[in-house]
Amino acid sequence: MPRRALRGARLALVWVLLTLPSAYVIHELVCPSDGTGQARARTPAIRPPLPPTPPIPLDRLTPIERQRLRRSDTVRAVERVAPAVIAITARVKVLDNPLRHSPWGNYYRYPEELVFAEGLGSGVIIDPRGYALTNEHVISRATDIRVKMADGRRLKARVVGATPALDLAVLKIQARGRLPVASLATSRRLLGGETAIAIGNPFGFDQSVSRGVVSAPRRTFASNARSFVSYIQTDAAINPGNSGGPLVNIAGEVIGINTAVYRAGPSIGLAIPIWVARQVYADLRRYGQVRFANLGLRVGFAIGKAVRVKAVVPRGPAARAGVRQGDLLYGLRGFRVANVRTYWRIVRGLVPGERVAVHLRRGAKRLRLDLRVGGRLKPLPALADAGFQRRLGVVLASAADHQKALRLQTRLGVVLLRVTRGGRAWRRNLRRGDVIFKLNDKPVPDVRAFNAVARGLVRGHQFFIEVQRGRKTYRFVMRF
Repeated sequence: MPRRALRGARLALVWVLLTLPSAYVIHELVCPSDGTGQARARTPAIRPPLPPTPPIPLDRLTPIERQRLRRSDTVRAVERVAPAVIAITARVKVLDNPLRHSPWGNYYRYPEELVFAEGLGSGVIIDPRGYALTNEHVISRATDIRVKMADGRRLKARVVGATPALDLAVLKIQARGRLPVASLATSRRLLGGETAIAIGNPFGFDQSVSRGVVSAPRRTFASNARSFVSYIQTDAAINPGNSGGPLVNIAGEVIGINTAVYRAGPSIGLAIPIWVARQVYADLRRYGQVRFANLGLRVGFAIGKAVRVKAVVPRGPAARAGVRQGDLLYGLRGFRVANVRTYWRIVRGLVPGERVAVHLRRGAKRLRLDLRVGGRLKPLPALADAGFQRRLGVVLASAADHQKALRLQTRLGVVLLRVTRGGRAWRRNLRRGDVIFKLNDKPVPDVRAFNAVARGLVRGHQFFIEVQRGRKTYRFVMRF
């Protein structure tokens, strides 16, 4: 045999000897035999479960390890926000001494506790320069505001601006240096059932924490006589003194400002969404006041549980949404619009930039349009008692809404926007810009309080009003 052929045969034999075992091993792995020469499907081996690792006894843990076990997600969220939560003490004048500014004022003084009362509330700092958010009703009648920080410091504060319709206010804390701030949620999307933590000053117990869930991300209903406001509903405990404090998610972000509790159910707490508070704060910093909602249309008298669109502002929010003159508007933001007064109550609860659904009747058609709310600096029409305004020939509104425009000395009371010449108020020398702060000897700090007293007046009977004009006060006797 030639040498070259012999060499080839040897190489072939080596290749066969090397490949046959490998092929057999691969075959057995893929199709193992059951011993009878027939292949069977491979079944994975079942391993017994490992026994659970027993927890380390607490007496073997170091103090640091024990504290780490206790630091839950809720604890971490509270630690992020608590330094920026403040307890607010609002001093309210409830009785004035008529001799206080007289030569005998030093001898005839009422006891201090009879002259002032203190209200409690909460707030949260959102700007290191000392700007804080709270509810308008916490500071609505305050003549002196003090805040207590989480570190125990007690500082003075002043009101930068407020909106009674949305029940929000911004305070400026007088402090040196930068203050701790809370992180605000950037998303408007809340999850029903997600953790909600309320931090505040209930009954004077500052830095109190309660935990629950977001029961409903948007709960909209009629809120007193002011407006229809959209709230966050939660079952976290909210008590008197919690008003103005933050509602926090599990990430330690402020998602709302605690405002009220539903009277019929103590487990139903309500908070104003933080995106609404953001808009209020931005308006105050940019314009010096809160912008009012503007839909860019005028409505008229009601027709069959709807209001007629009398005019549409060109290139305004309503015009861009497709609203036309002559349409019948019967639904706005999920509410039935049966009359003009209901329409304005809903509009007062809207926020510039918000998107709302508008329901219209146009001939035989029913339309649903998506409208983006605009903003304007001119206050909205008043919601004062219609019967009182008609009988006295006046137009009234909350002084807080018109303080800057009319340069009022106070933000408490109701201001006369218009006095009809020849009417009863005109004949008693009442004029535009006068502020009614007492009606029948009862304080009326806003339209809601005013309406509660005005509805009790009897036709033909006398009543008293106390008016502030500039820095002077006057008392009038009038007949209703």
